[in-house]
Amino acid sequence: MVIYGLTSLPLIRKLNIERKLDRHMWYANDYGAGATLDDLEKYFDLLKVLGPSYGYTPQPQKCILVTSDRNLSSAKFERYGMKIVGVSTSAVSSDRQH
Repeated sequence: MVIYGLTSLPLIRKLNIERKLDRHMWYANDYGAGATLDDLEKYFDLLKVLGPSYGYTPQPQKCILVTSDRNLSSAKFERYGMKIVGVSTSAVSSDRQH
């Protein structure tokens, strides 16, 4: 797993040059990010284009997009075959208070 993680670094660096996100993290071939839906969509499109040349093929059917309930209607990731989950913003806010 360590070798795979190291071989992913050139792809991660290229993605960051092309389209930098505020918050993202990689663990070997798993990826997570926090950004606007528009930025995530553009980033994922770029990942689909650049990834295969680095040996990384995104599998959107294994991806889960988590967003607030109020953003569900604007989350247009179904075209990729991603699962989209809405989270109540009040539940998130109350969890932060504990």
